Amino acid sequence: MVIGVDCDEVIFPLLPSHCAFLNDKYALNLDWRKFTSYNFWEHYGKTRGQAVQDFIEFTSTDEFMKVMPIEGSQEGIRELKKLDKLYIITSRTDNLKDKTNNWLEQHFQGIFSGVVFGNIFSNNGRKKISKRQLCSENNISLLLEDHWDYALDVSQDIPVVLFDKPWNQDKKDNSGRIIRVYSWKEAIEEARKFY
Repeated sequence: MVIGVDCDEVIFPLLPSHCAFLNDKYALNLDWRKFTSYNFWEHYGKTRGQAVQDFIEFTSTDEFMKVMPIEGSQEGIRELKKLDKLYIITSRTDNLKDKTNNWLEQHFQGIFSGVVFGNIFSNNGRKKISKRQLCSENNISLLLEDHWDYALDVSQDIPVVLFDKPWNQDKKDNSGRIIRVYSWKEAIEEARKFY
């Protein structure tokens, strides 16, 4: 069994750091804890296209690479590694490969067997690949995720451990294939049940 781990909001706190960038750029007062969806543009009055450009600008800053892992994620990932191989399954674009791999090497050195990119928000013509397909192609048996739509799609094939976040709190699963957790400790406990 191979375990898939989402990057953003599971081990990398993207939204808090991106909100800080947007607050500075536009003189806003965005609070990521009030985001009821993960569509950034819905929360600060910009188009999706502008939000993508803002994100690209943010990822080119020094602050992007200085983001520290989510609390408990380093210990949690080490515990998961004892169970099986780990892959990062991310919707990030290919143009973030080097930065993503460098950040992972800095904070999770030697832990992940691979990193695969879905290019979900690609605006450069690169092929977009669903997380469901990424999981299938990499023989993932369990996914740790925070995005409801991805979790729902992937759960048609494999179980998903869903980290509770403001943007997924109004979602309910009746299939039993999406297991909501509130901490890394709970995520490890749930993952162990599959071994």
